[in-house]
Amino acid sequence: MHPFLQRGLMVQGEEVSATHEVLMTELNRAQRSKDPQVVAACIANLQSTLPSHFAVEETQGGLFDWIEALLPARSPDIAALLVQHGELFRAVQALDPSSLDAFAQALREHEAKERELLLAAIESHRD
Repeated sequence: MHPFLQRGLMVQGEEVSATHEVLMTELNRAQRSKDPQVVAACIANLQSTLPSHFAVEETQGGLFDWIEALLPARSPDIAALLVQHGELFRAVQALDPSSLDAFAQALREHEAKERELLLAAIESHRD
């Protein structure tokens, strides 16, 4: 892989992975807590973090652009993730304690698909 492509993909991947960790930490904390105030704070953090995270992935020159440039055959997978972004955005805005588990499962599955695409892009262009 050309060093420019490798660096761009790695920078995007690191930024996205760091945010994934923050999101999963908040989800786990909310699911484990019995304190309604802690759960509410975690939900508020998810509601503020997720939209900007999606924007980083979707923006021109963002993670999805890098992956698509390296793996054009995976464009349908990226399109499906973009649809899921809309669904998850609506879900997080309406999130409450009763819907937390279903939302957590959907977000975890979504993040796993993104991680798989990122790793495929990296692996497909190793020197």
